[in-house]
Amino acid sequence: PETVTTREFLTMVFAETGHKTKVWRAGKPMLRFLGFFDPRIRELIEMMYQFQEPFVVEHAKFVDAFGDISTPLTEAIRETVEWYRSQETPAVRVKDEDEEPESAVEEAAQESDQKSTE
Repeated sequence: PETVTTREFLTMVFAETGHKTKVWRAGKPMLRFLGFFDPRIRELIEMMYQFQEPFVVEHAKFVDAFGDISTPLTEAIRETVEWYRSQETPAVRVKDEDEEPESAVEEAAQESDQKSTE
């Protein structure tokens, strides 16, 4: 597949789902704060190095061994979204932009998002 940034990938996913792209960036201080409420977020701090520099995976050796059997990214996203929508109970419900936050973590994320877009 073509090389895309994380933001480009998310834009493709949001476009496929028919939603406006909405991404916010949280630095280490915000992740540390949110980590008090959600241990999964606490673990992200250790993984931040992966997002500080471009991270490109070279797959030439794989292609040499097995051929180029990759699915084009737009097709893979479309098929994944179709599969997800076919499930009776989605794992995560995407909220509309005008819905109120259900927790302090969501409220802090909304406030951070609003500040970053100003």
